[in-house]
Amino acid sequence: GGGSAPLMGLGIRAIDVAPSLAAHGAIGLVVALVLGVWSTAALLTSIAYTKRDLRAPTLREALASGLVAFGPSGLVFVTAGLVQLLLLGSGLALGKMVDDSLYFKIGEARAEQVGWIIVATFAAVACLVGVAQETARAAVVRFRLGAGRATLLALATLRRAPLALAWSWVWRA
Repeated sequence: GGGSAPLMGLGIRAIDVAPSLAAHGAIGLVVALVLGVWSTAALLTSIAYTKRDLRAPTLREALASGLVAFGPSGLVFVTAGLVQLLLLGSGLALGKMVDDSLYFKIGEARAEQVGWIIVATFAAVACLVGVAQETARAAVVRFRLGAGRATLLALATLRRAPLALAWSWVWRA
């Protein structure tokens, strides 16, 4: 391939360090689950609910609600993360394959461009999975749904208002 082939092939070459990446990833996943999922559920509780006196729930109440939502939210988080990794890995692999196969037919620069367009397309879909994941986790807290129903609701919401929902996520990223 071309000059960006080392970067595009990074995912392919990562196989050599896969055990180390898996160990670090597992530790990071546990930390993200505990700190990220639970705290986000607690934050969503404090935003989505008020008490009879129109004040936000106390920190203790928000953390307790976040703990109740932890299981379904964690399941959505892990599942969406795996789908995103699969999409990004597939995009890198397919982009590299296309780059390599077109290198001598259309030239280095064009082959790289086509490869990166493929990678960018897969990355955009992975971002939409991230939008759906956050929407599903909000539905778990707000409507007290399980992971499956929350995911279906998030996908239906994304289908109805893709630009508004994506923008509400992208501007923060």
